[in-house]
Amino acid sequence: MDWAAWVWRSNRDNIVNIIASDIKGNQERYVHAERFTQETYPIPVTYRLKGPLDNSRLAEVIDRIVENTPVLMTRFATSEKGIAAHYAATRPRLEVEELPAGMTEDEIYALVQTTVFQKPEDLTAHEMVRLKLYRIGPDDALLLLSLHHAVSDGMSMGLLAQQIEAGYNGQDIDAGRDFYAVTADQDPSEASRSYWNEHLAGQEQPPKMPEDIALSREASDPRPVIVPLDRAHLERVAQAWNVTQFSAFATLSQAVFARAVGAEKMALSFQSAGRRSIPNSARSIGPFSNALILTAALAPDTPLAVLASEQQRRIREAVRHEDYPYQSVVRDTGLQPSFGINWFPAAAPIHLTGLAPAHRTLVDTRTNYDIDFPSSRVRPRWSWSPITDPTCSAGPVSNM
Repeated sequence: MDWAAWVWRSNRDNIVNIIASDIKGNQERYVHAERFTQETYPIPVTYRLKGPLDNSRLAEVIDRIVENTPVLMTRFATSEKGIAAHYAATRPRLEVEELPAGMTEDEIYALVQTTVFQKPEDLTAHEMVRLKLYRIGPDDALLLLSLHHAVSDGMSMGLLAQQIEAGYNGQDIDAGRDFYAVTADQDPSEASRSYWNEHLAGQEQPPKMPEDIALSREASDPRPVIVPLDRAHLERVAQAWNVTQFSAFATLSQAVFARAVGAEKMALSFQSAGRRSIPNSARSIGPFSNALILTAALAPDTPLAVLASEQQRRIREAVRHEDYPYQSVVRDTGLQPSFGINWFPAAAPIHLTGLAPAHRTLVDTRTNYDIDFPSSRVRPRWSWSPITDPTCSAGPVSNM
């Protein structure tokens, strides 16, 4: 038996006490959430690889990356004394599966989801990293990269893809600094704690997203339930309102769901990069991102452009205080956001030598509180008439 594994299993309770302090704020948030809910929190992306792929080279590159990235070797254990991180006894490896001929795209997608969302009863057995290559046919494969949110974030997924591309193409891998090293001395500032407590003081609990919206993805369609925004339309709306596209996106989200539940005050959560105040974190893989709370007062006669400007101001204030953990804000204030939004900017395709450019595809996260709004230039299945109607820039919230 591996010596580290023997020490862990033989002295589990003592080790929990000794290293529980190693748990970082964002890790604690996702480990607790997974422990006490039916949800699981991976960040899964896929790349379709077309061409003569060298499986051995790809596996060797991924082995090197994982071995040299301590956070990807993290496992978690729980006891009555708390939660602890420990170093995995075995390294996550790239698994290869040959798929039967004739599988449809929907069948392949369902298979990927099954792989991603396997949740063991014992958190200790949870694979934080799942790496799999599905061989679909000659010169056709699907690469799955699924990192749990307790060891990664959205930016990290892009960094991992860049590292794989560099290593496969025979270039130096820019691994950045280790997550635990760059966050060793990072503590939330008192200014950020005060900001959130004062900003949310007296804020009434907004209504939750309606169940028929939140759970609609559990119906017959296994694909993500999304509200697609045509990027060109969103860009025009943002320009009309003189705000960033994300500010326009958040404003539309607040207004749509406020109308859906008949409320005038809303609070949503959105992800921030979480790296702005942490030196040497730009190239580091790890769970840096934090959820920030954005509130809005949506009186029916409020012009949407005015609301968007106010939302942009609040977003910028929130980002300046992103070092205070989301779970601490909720604990301090008791406020639970109505819903969460994710903003996925376009990711550059990876170019592996001898293969066609491979574009990133998101896999449905299956959570019951998030609706993802990917921005795309592809014509959406659905459309929002207020987005395509230029008069919305001057219209009130009641027009939504």
